[in-house]
Amino acid sequence: MSYLDYSRIFVAYLVILGHLLPMDNHIPRDIIYAFHMPFFFLVSGMLHKFNGTIQWKKYLRTIGIPLLFFNLLFFIIVNPFFFRYVYLNELVHVDTYWEALLSGFPRLWDFILGTGNLPSGVTWFLVALLWCKLLMDVICCHKKLGCGVFTILFFVTIGLHIKFMLIRNGMMAFPFYYIGCRYKVAIGKMINRPYAILYAGLCLIILMGLVLLNGRVSVYSVSFGSKYLPTYLCVPLFYITAMVGSLMMLFVSTMFRTKGLVTYTATALITILGTQAIFCDPYRELCPPDVFLIIIPLSVLILFACVGLHWLIMQYIPFVLGKSFKK
Repeated sequence: MSYLDYSRIFVAYLVILGHLLPMDNHIPRDIIYAFHMPFFFLVSGMLHKFNGTIQWKKYLRTIGIPLLFFNLLFFIIVNPFFFRYVYLNELVHVDTYWEALLSGFPRLWDFILGTGNLPSGVTWFLVALLWCKLLMDVICCHKKLGCGVFTILFFVTIGLHIKFMLIRNGMMAFPFYYIGCRYKVAIGKMINRPYAILYAGLCLIILMGLVLLNGRVSVYSVSFGSKYLPTYLCVPLFYITAMVGSLMMLFVSTMFRTKGLVTYTATALITILGTQAIFCDPYRELCPPDVFLIIIPLSVLILFACVGLHWLIMQYIPFVLGKSFKK
């Protein structure tokens, strides 16, 4: 399924572009944020492999270890460079390199306790992905029990704003993961059809209309959108909008078939999403936010810088990504 490789690269580029765009660039940011992270959970679900048991040890190795490594890398490189860090969404300035460096460790502990955020905010998706994988395995083992657990967790964690270990983010993302896992064959048949570009264009038109109606959404902030609609409407609207955007990217990707570099780049996806803040944050601190024409090629450079970093990691310290050395 080479189209999945292309679609993941395209959307990873949009993630970086969305983080570089100025905050007042509402429409492009709103369109990107409407589907970029839901897309990754959908595709992760399509690639989910159930082996008959709940694979918690595997997930801790392949998700938990990279989560710690990316955050360690972030607060070693980025925080000390600017002599500042973010705590509870507040920017805190410090006087020395070591204060900024050591700030990451208690913040990791605060995150574990559910009282703070991760040092590198962009790594939230790994925690949400861990919840999704565990819950999907539970449903595969015990369907009725798993679906009941998800329903309770969804309404309780989101309704009561429970932030412990980002569980509410995982519950918000899980419907996409479930759809990808359960309906991957149907999705594959749907998007592999002639005139894919026309279907992609139709999805884009629908997407733009839905975004204008529902406004800015965010799985990271657990925001379902609209200032104009009641919650019981904007929640389903969020999921519909995200699915339309995700299908749009899949339709576009079916027009590309070549592998090679594209396949390797797609295998670096977790590294790209987990380390792009190392490059994006310094740019936002040091450069003017309104140079749109610079941001477009810069996003490509950051994408491939992350791929290069992934190559170095796999060559010398693959265990930090839950991998072993190649023989």
